[in-house]
Amino acid sequence: MKMTNSITGIAITVGVMALAGCNGNTDPQPSVGSSSSAIQNVSCSINSDYLIDPEDKRQVAGVSGNVLIGKVAEKTGEKTDGAASRTTFRVDNLRNMKGDLAPSVTIYQTGTAACPNADVPLLEAGQYYVLALDSVGPPQKLIKAYATTQDAAETAARDLNQAGGVIREVVQAVS
Repeated sequence: MKMTNSITGIAITVGVMALAGCNGNTDPQPSVGSSSSAIQNVSCSINSDYLIDPEDKRQVAGVSGNVLIGKVAEKTGEKTDGAASRTTFRVDNLRNMKGDLAPSVTIYQTGTAACPNADVPLLEAGQYYVLALDSVGPPQKLIKAYATTQDAAETAARDLNQAGGVIREVVQAVS
């Protein structure tokens, strides 16, 4: 009877761990029983499902409520909870390309360092991006980020007609 209870306990533990998904725990799980049987670490990742082609800037701009050129000022928080995991950032809005957001906005991105979005790397503080955001919020949800340089971002912030590279492509997609 004791052996059956132990096996049932292990099976329930394995089942709960498999259902837990992203729990933020990156520590290796202990071995159970002999050295040949071990519970594998339940890794967490999120995959994005798009109704549009995320590489088509016209489609991205079309579904976005707001598009801006911005600098990620800081990461302001993380919530790790499986598919609802997200990271929030404060962004310095250098120029609205679509919509009318304030000079400083709070946005969130699906995924965290412990539970990343496999399709979209986390934004980085101090980096410049063209950010396509939904219109619900605050905080606004990130739809797509296009990395750019400080020089390109500052030039476009002054005059969109002087924009080059990815910013010019997004300007054309927005218009």
